[in-house]
Amino acid sequence: MTRILVVEDFQSQRSLIATLLGKNPEFMVVSEAVDGLEAVVQAQQMKPDVILLDISIPQLDGLGRTPNM
Repeated sequence: MTRILVVEDFQSQRSLIATLLGKNPEFMVVSEAVDGLEAVVQAQQMKPDVILLDISIPQLDGLGRTPNM
């Protein structure tokens, strides 16, 4: 099973992504984050296999966060 962290600042989009991923038995959304800082904390705590990261998010954008994860 692939463990996924979803990072998206818009709640409706974040929920849709998590719901769609959750329909596939090979995927498990282990956490969700609303900004870059929360994404780093969640990545360190949850140790996901994949981070689905929006490029344009508050508190350091997706590209700025990538090297820190």
